[in-house]
Amino acid sequence: MTLQDYTSGDLLTGFLKKELIDLITPIILDIQEKKRKISEEVVFEYMRPRRLKWTRKDEPSPKVEGASEPETWDRLNELLADQSYLNGHKMGSEDISMAHSLPEEALSRSLRPHLARWARHVRARAEEDKRRANGMS
Repeated sequence: MTLQDYTSGDLLTGFLKKELIDLITPIILDIQEKKRKISEEVVFEYMRPRRLKWTRKDEPSPKVEGASEPETWDRLNELLADQSYLNGHKMGSEDISMAHSLPEEALSRSLRPHLARWARHVRARAEEDKRRANGMS
């Protein structure tokens, strides 16, 4: 399938539309399924007003030990309810190592929505940074 095939008339617009439909339909169905699973409680928790805790750059980030312990997951969830990263305002190496060390069972959206959001974001951003460093976009 090339541009030449299309401009010469060998490849018809209807075929391209069918290919696009076949490609995008599973993506849309997946999004719709995920949207159906969002409860009002989850929406209200994300929309709940809360005080932001501002930290100075010279303040050390909190030490969180035991990424395999449910108590730690709950503490992290509480911490991340009020800030974007472990040190408050900027993603650091401790965010990356902690996000990658957490087991999937810790990232329940219904039990720990802030921890789950943070871990997805940090993992995705770390992967994107790695691709950029390797010259891939």
